[in-house]
Formats: sequence, structure tokens, C-alpha cells
Amino acid sequence: VCLSSYVPVTGMTGVSKPAVVRELAPMPYLENHQVLASKDLHEMQDLLAQLTNTNEIDVVGRGHDIDALFCSAPLRDLHLMHVSYGDVPTRIHAYEHDEDGLMLFVMTGGGARVRHRGAEFEISPTVGLIRDTRAPTIADQEAFASFALSFSAEALKRQARSLLGDGVVQQEIAFDAKVDLDTPGGRLLRQTIHYVAGVLDGPLREFDNPVVMNGLRDLLLTQVLTLLPNSHSDLFNSQPVSGALPFYV
Repeated sequence: VCLSSYVPVTGMTGVSKPAVVRELAPMPYLENHQVLASKDLHEMQDLLAQLTNTNEIDVVGRGHDIDALFCSAPLRDLHLMHVSYGDVPTRIHAYEHDEDGLMLFVMTGGGARVRHRGAEFEISPTVGLIRDTRAPTIADQEAFASFALSFSAEALKRQARSLLGDGVVQQEIAFDAKVDLDTPGGRLLRQTIHYVAGVLDGPLREFDNPVVMNGLRDLLLTQVLTLLPNSHSDLFNSQPVSGALPFYV
């Protein structure tokens, strides 16, 4: 799903144009995992409806043509995706769905203004979004380009239990929709997502190692749980640090 703002969405008053981050030479991300490259808006919408529950995509204004690129790499029960629409203003509307899906957006360029779970805010490469697919999302986007890490709430809970113990995590783990990616933890998570995308697009394309792939999957979920503020942060922050011992001790 992508998320920019030239024209206010209905119900979003006083919307200002977000700051837009453009790279002089946009970098390709996950280009060896390309699913679709298209200048057809309807083709892109059909794909995103299947994969990210994005129901409506529109180009804002006349004389704009999309240059969309969608890439996706699986990591067991996770998907790391990258989506871009080209240098055009777009608007998306995603309706609520029954699945317990979560998507973390880490932008690589452009700007967006989002309305989700009662909050309205801008996202950028330093401000992310955790989208809960059970709640609707409206977004205006400008030159939007972003990673999207997709995972289920149940997968996140299982990862938390593996870190804290089976009997500790009983309730759902809740996050704010708006994510500060300019904190030390946020910057580390951003760097990790770029790193994982790089190895998936590079060495791991020719080196199929399930142990390494599982490790990358666990790394991403663990960082989401421990680096982003959530309803269980106090439990994670109170965990003792264990020292590493040689195997013969």
C-alpha cells in the first residue's frame, strides 16, 4: 500500500502539502524480486487489492501518468515489499478487513499524509506508519516510495512469547499508528530493513539457506517488538542482559 498530499481527502480539513524527499537518482530496492512494473493504474490497483488490501488508487490532477513498480520478497510468514508510483500525486483508500494483518511502512522517498485509527499525520523517511488492516486507511501521496513489512498480529505474538516466555504474552500487542523512525531505535530498524532488502536482492538470491532466512525473519520481528514503543515495551525493556559464554563452559 502506498501512501501523499496535494488535495485534501474528504473529511481531512486543513491538509497541508507534506515535505517531499526526492533522491537525485532513486535507488532500486528488491529489483530482483519484481512482481509488477506498469504504467496502468488499474493493473497496479488490482495487484495491491490482492496483496495489501488497498481498494482504491487514484492519480490526483490531470496530466499525470504513473510509473509504478512493486517488488516483494517472502521471509517465511513475513513479506518485505517495496512500492513506488513515480513522480505523481496519488490517493489511496484501504477499507477495513477481517485479517489481523499489520504493515510497517518505511518510506524511501516522497511524502504522504495519512488518516488511520483516528489519527491524522504526515509520514516521511523519518516518520513511519504501522497500518492495522482491520481499520480503514486514507492517504494522499506525493512521489511515494516505501518499504512495507507485512506480518500478522499472531506471528508477532508468537515471536514475543519466544522472547518473554509462553505465559507472559496473553493480550494483543498494540502500537501507535505513527512511528518515530528518527530515534536511535527507529534508525536501527530503518537500517536493518535496508540491510535485509540488500541481502535478499543480492547474495541470498543465489544462496538458499533456510536457517539464514529464518534468522532474518526473527531479526525483523524482534526489532519491531523491542525498538518500537508498544503495549509490551515495559516487559521487553525489563529483560536481563545475559552474557555470552563459550560453548565449553
